Amino acid sequence: MTDAHGASRDGAQIAATADVDERATIRSGTRVWHVAQVREGRRSCPASLTPGLG
Repeated sequence: MTDAHGASRDGAQIAATADVDERATIRSGTRVWHVAQVREGRRSCPASLTPGLG
């Protein structure tokens, strides 16, 4: 589901302005904030990803 506020991917909330590589693993319960960058190979834990992490 995608709307003006962002998207949901496997139970994670991703801001519309976040740059998330399709090869990154974003776990359920994770929130990816405005202008965050998540690169290939990155694995998140259920937490918040802020700009600069990747």
